[in-house]
Amino acid sequence: MKRGSAAKRNSGGASPQPLVVVDWTMALEQCGGDEEFLKELLVDLWTESSSHLEELQSTVPARNITETRNIAHTMKGAAGNLMCFALHHACLTLEKTAHEGTSTIPTEQLFEAMKDALVVIQGEMARFEEYLHKRALI
Repeated sequence: MKRGSAAKRNSGGASPQPLVVVDWTMALEQCGGDEEFLKELLVDLWTESSSHLEELQSTVPARNITETRNIAHTMKGAAGNLMCFALHHACLTLEKTAHEGTSTIPTEQLFEAMKDALVVIQGEMARFEEYLHKRALI
């Protein structure tokens, strides 16, 4: 599947537009065209990701790199499977940042980058929640 097409870019070299919250067409295809099943999975993703976000709000300030990486990895995979590209990308960023901390001596800069990545995930979770509300799923 072409994930790169989800990121729409402005012409003229301007900043890229935000990734789509959910690529409904691709997600529906992923679910074999079963819209009710897709809706159920999106609500499940929201519930599980909300719980994971609470965990990240503890692990990041506690500088628990391994647990942060594992949670971000879990969220990334679930979001990617349902074509939730913005959340997937935000979680990928945190996962990669935390991974750097496992292969080198963690620095203050790394911990700040983890905090910054967490803020982005929080924003994407808010966008995801708004998306689900607009579709009357939650």
